[in-house]
Amino acid sequence: MTAQRMDIGTYTRRYEDNEVIFEEGSSDSDMYFIVYGEVEVSQRVDDKKMIVTTLESGDFFGEMASFTGYSRTMTITAKGNVYLWKMSSDEMLQYMQMSPWLATYICTKMSYRLGYANLLLRHLAVKIMPVSKDEDAEGEAFRFLYRQVMYRTEQVKFKREELRKKAMDIRE
Repeated sequence: MTAQRMDIGTYTRRYEDNEVIFEEGSSDSDMYFIVYGEVEVSQRVDDKKMIVTTLESGDFFGEMASFTGYSRTMTITAKGNVYLWKMSSDEMLQYMQMSPWLATYICTKMSYRLGYANLLLRHLAVKIMPVSKDEDAEGEAFRFLYRQVMYRTEQVKFKREELRKKAMDIRE
């Protein structure tokens, strides 16, 4: 569990097999890049652990809490020995300003993840939405999800404005 200092206040740290990096519901807002190894992404559903995906070297996680300040939505656990690069929200904003390629990489990866999540939600909504035989089930499910996403987007816009102000403060 040795931490090694890198530029602009970031750290790398080694995690052992099955060591929890953070738990669903925790309130920290650090973002992590996987330097070496793999992590398991899981979530509790009806008191059962559901493995969502596995991330590997070059991937990142923790961006949602870092950018929005909301609690963690997943639990991240080391699979084997893992080396992670850790940054606070403020450090992340500063580093993204200094490295446009990193900002592009993060935005691109987040867009792919969001697109995949949207496909899953649409598929689930079609299966669970009660609609009459006269209604277009897929269209109704999509409209329902769209309303939910728009509501959540308004909440995120407020947090994004706070982050933009922090970034401006850092720049000055």
